[in-house]
Amino acid sequence: MRPSLPRGRQLMQPQHSAIHMKLILNFIQILGVALALTASETASAETREIEHIWGVTRIDAVPERIVSLSFNGADNWLALGVVPLAYRVWYGGDETGLWPWASEVLGDARPVQLRGGIDMEAVARLEPDLIEAMYSGLTLAQYRSLSRFAPVIGPPPGTGEFEAGWDQMIRTFGEIMGREVDAEKIVTGLERSFVATRQAHPGWQGASAVVAIPDGPLILTAEDARLQFLERLGFVPHAPAEALSLGGFFYRLDPEITEPLDADLLLWLDFGGGLEPVRRNP
Repeated sequence: MRPSLPRGRQLMQPQHSAIHMKLILNFIQILGVALALTASETASAETREIEHIWGVTRIDAVPERIVSLSFNGADNWLALGVVPLAYRVWYGGDETGLWPWASEVLGDARPVQLRGGIDMEAVARLEPDLIEAMYSGLTLAQYRSLSRFAPVIGPPPGTGEFEAGWDQMIRTFGEIMGREVDAEKIVTGLERSFVATRQAHPGWQGASAVVAIPDGPLILTAEDARLQFLERLGFVPHAPAEALSLGGFFYRLDPEITEPLDADLLLWLDFGGGLEPVRRNP
């Protein structure tokens, strides 16, 4: 038992005082190490290194002024609950330049809409702290120029300018924002939807598919995200169409050759141009 001390004079015995002081010093030392480790972990958590086809981009803090140059960037950012400062508009949609599934998430926010080609001066004027261009057509020269203003994220390693998959984009955005868990939940949820859709449509499984653009016509290859989407639904790339691919995500087809279009599913992308361009093809 601890010896009782006279009331009003709670004094330590010399040997107890030395022991207590040693314990206090040890505690302070341990606390200092813990705080140093915590600070290191915090800094590490805020620093992200994102690999892409042009190297590695370092992001030292969670970005707040994101300019998305990807044609499908807004959908992916909004799915993660992040509203960009500005996003690229391709075609169609409502006054926000988005389709219903994205405009509902946007709510009352009205980011800057970027249309047409990449205007580097317009991007610089927005004073972004991150420029995302994973599915944008950004060139190496443009990447180098824009990197003077803010960190730039190009297409993933091993892909082309329009070959980044939706799951790659979501996971990368999650890593950038420190929301990896949220990103993985989104990917998992969509993968379950794909499984449910395949089960609901057994006739799609193994059926051949082609995605084409009337102007040319252009045939999209298995490197393209849109054909990959159909693959997740159970379709397979049409072999005669793939046989003519020379690499890249598309090629121009001789209008006199029709076998590459003779698939179980032929999906024309008209980009809002209507049926007339399609009718002009054999």
